[in-house]
Amino acid sequence: MKALILHKSENKIAVIAAIPFNNIIHSVQFTSREFSTWSEKGQVDRQFDLFYQRPINNERLKSIKKYISETIFSNENDEILFPTSILLGIDLIDDLKIDDDGLFELDSLLNRDDILIIDGQHRMKALQELYNDIGWEGNDKKLKTIRNLKLNCTLLINYDIWDQAKIFANVNFKQKPVEKSLYYDIFGEFYDEKKSNNTLYIAHQLGKFLNTSPKSPLKGFVKDFNTRNGFVSQAFITSSLLNLLSPRGPWNYISEKFNHDASYQTKVPNIIVGYFNVIREQFNKYWPHDLMNQNSTILSKTNALGALIKLLGLLDDRLKKGLVPDFPEIDLIEKSQQEIEAVFNKVFSKFDKNDTNHESNTLKEQLFGKDSKYRGGGSAGLQSQLYKEMAKIIGIPVDKR
Repeated sequence: MKALILHKSENKIAVIAAIPFNNIIHSVQFTSREFSTWSEKGQVDRQFDLFYQRPINNERLKSIKKYISETIFSNENDEILFPTSILLGIDLIDDLKIDDDGLFELDSLLNRDDILIIDGQHRMKALQELYNDIGWEGNDKKLKTIRNLKLNCTLLINYDIWDQAKIFANVNFKQKPVEKSLYYDIFGEFYDEKKSNNTLYIAHQLGKFLNTSPKSPLKGFVKDFNTRNGFVSQAFITSSLLNLLSPRGPWNYISEKFNHDASYQTKVPNIIVGYFNVIREQFNKYWPHDLMNQNSTILSKTNALGALIKLLGLLDDRLKKGLVPDFPEIDLIEKSQQEIEAVFNKVFSKFDKNDTNHESNTLKEQLFGKDSKYRGGGSAGLQSQLYKEMAKIIGIPVDKR
């Protein structure tokens, strides 16, 4: 089987070929990102055997299987099955023997079981499942048809995991409209020890930790590629955390510290978990306890969650500078989770102390109740207004000091 070279740069080679499905049915690996790799002991797994693929979407898989079956087994349908390439990644140590026309024999490269799917995993998975279903039926004619089906494939030889992820993102992010969450979900997996700024990695891992850890009060709040259940998007939670970590944000020092001190892997989550534990307790009446109820409370919406994350950054900064009334200078990053919760319990007790209204119209009810003016559609304006009002109740300056 011949393959044609499309591009060659040093040891990286991109080739194109029409490959019968039978030649790669057992060669490709299906991979996807898992839950957060951050451990409870402060040891972060920075191995680059993390993958960039999204988990298989079962509804999409069923749709593609149906399309394949109706296309290749119909005598009247002459439609091309997959005109666009399936992108595959493969490592190669030996030099390729390329002839003068830029062609070489491909068969030897396919006799392995470690070929990664860069783009086209749903197509490949659908073909494999359909092949297995037909095998159970014992229909030899259909089995022969699907075995001999030629797939338009582009093989990226000796492209490392970062290069593959970048190509995958370019295909899915630039060439066709997809959610911003996808971009964060791919590139948030990669940590570069040579860079002082790994804010996207930190924000992404924090978001995953908060959404998956049993210790997190925000567990299950985020819609990600493992599940579409949740209140807010992965892009929202990542962007909110990125704002704290940005060069002008209150946590702008964390990225550099993280490079030299792995304990920040637990120190930073301690602050956020402690903070939202107190929010859940202090505003329990308005906390979204039912993860399946999309309209539960304002505290499940981007308006409130965005304001609260922004307020956390402000509180951390002002506590460190001694600008929160009734508090000495406190550096939360050096405190235990229990100590952090004690601080925030005292901070948010001011919502009761400053409340002069009747029980039916308390400060908390005004902010988070069913008639709250902040219940409107998610907007940066409403987030900012709620953030400033809560800061005013606590008694801390919002302007730079």
